[in-house]
Amino acid sequence: RHRTQLAGFAARMWQGKCYEERGELGPAKGIYDELMDHTDPRLRPLQKKVDYFRILVMAKREDFALAADECVRWLSAFPNDRRSYEALGVQLQLAKNVVAQFKGAEEADKAKGTQRAVDALKEVVKVYSPFKNEAVELLRKLAPKTAFKAEDISKLSFTDAMAQADQA
Repeated sequence: RHRTQLAGFAARMWQGKCYEERGELGPAKGIYDELMDHTDPRLRPLQKKVDYFRILVMAKREDFALAADECVRWLSAFPNDRRSYEALGVQLQLAKNVVAQFKGAEEADKAKGTQRAVDALKEVVKVYSPFKNEAVELLRKLAPKTAFKAEDISKLSFTDAMAQADQA
């Protein structure tokens, strides 16, 4: 009944998320693709979230190269939105999908991929979010020498200091 209204689109998005969480990735991706096909500019904020969910589905399907490319496309489509929930999730997914492609890769490609992943993770760990702990762990695995220095700790806000204390 409400398929042409914003509430109907949001309900459809969450229907796709339910399929995804149940492991039915085909129907979930179909719903996400359908929602991405709409051209109404009022749907743009909803489509940012839908596009993030699409990336998650690609990663769950183990289409790591495609998911990494979609992450790069997402980040270039929303360059001024680097600290939103979705942007932080996309940056974490970019790092995870790049790392997932390391199997069978040459050392030069691994080094390049590691740098790309570390760059994405550095942005995620700067912001207190649900993705921060996972990003810190992955960053420690990829670049163990990238620890916080004493002068960096003195510049932390209260929230960031509390987040680091929780992690420790």
